[in-house]
Amino acid sequence: MSGMQLFLYCAFAIFLAGNVRVVVRYLTMPLHLRWELYPVAHEKGRGYGGSYLEDVDWWKKTRKKSLTHELKFMVPEILFIRALYHHNRKLWIVSFPFHAGLYLLVVFLVFMIIGAIGQGLGMEITATNSGFFSRLVFYATAVTGSVGLISALLGCSGLFVLRVMDDELRRNSVPIDFAHLILIMCVLVSACVTWLSADQSFSAARTYVTGLITFEPVKVPAAWFGIQMVLTGVFFMYFPFSHMTHMFTKYFTYHRVRWDDEPNVKGSKMEARVRALLDRPIRWSAPHIPTGKRWKDIVEEQTDGNKEGNSSRYK
Repeated sequence: MSGMQLFLYCAFAIFLAGNVRVVVRYLTMPLHLRWELYPVAHEKGRGYGGSYLEDVDWWKKTRKKSLTHELKFMVPEILFIRALYHHNRKLWIVSFPFHAGLYLLVVFLVFMIIGAIGQGLGMEITATNSGFFSRLVFYATAVTGSVGLISALLGCSGLFVLRVMDDELRRNSVPIDFAHLILIMCVLVSACVTWLSADQSFSAARTYVTGLITFEPVKVPAAWFGIQMVLTGVFFMYFPFSHMTHMFTKYFTYHRVRWDDEPNVKGSKMEARVRALLDRPIRWSAPHIPTGKRWKDIVEEQTDGNKEGNSSRYK
């Protein structure tokens, strides 16, 4: 096993462990504050903006959810960045090709791994192979890889230029935003140079991935390929510790915040979570909420105060 292979194994291990840490962190976060924005995507027949809470005796009825309705919202948002298209068209023009290129590169990696596994099993992945599957993997890898690299690089470069040139974007950007784009550009540029100069069909890359999968030593085919691998490894290690994890944490912001309309009824899991939060101690610097009490105490004080106010109002 070469030093480069060991480095890539370590990079992937950090990538995997870091992302698992992020997911666990989101799963174990306290209950969020409800947005109370309607309609919620998974509700049926509520396109006008209502919710199940407007039904008579809603707590006695079975709630109906629709995965299809959620997909109608999520798929266009994920693939085409629909919200950005409607609210910031100028930014969307460069952001869309960047994200579309990244999606294609994910598909490219899938075909690359499939081809590497096939190659490890003795299959020949070439354009002249008589087998349909081999030629499909070969051409799918070549198309998604080349188009994905060009699209992602153009979009990433456009985002960097726009952040520099646009006054509003520049004022709302911090140094780490530019660092993210520079790192991604370096990875994409090295990959493009490797592709154009030494590996137009991605065959060398497939052979290298085969070595990684089978744990067999394999040499770096070209200098630029080695640079690309180092930069890719650095990117993989950096990814879970950056805000780029929004690519999968969006699930939590939609399903566990924006679309979480689970009712708080007696004896439910939601009630247990709320009670647990109310028992937490208060750590607050403002004098009107004294530190040392529990949130439950504040709720009871507010409730008693409201009752006294209502009773005196009608005397």
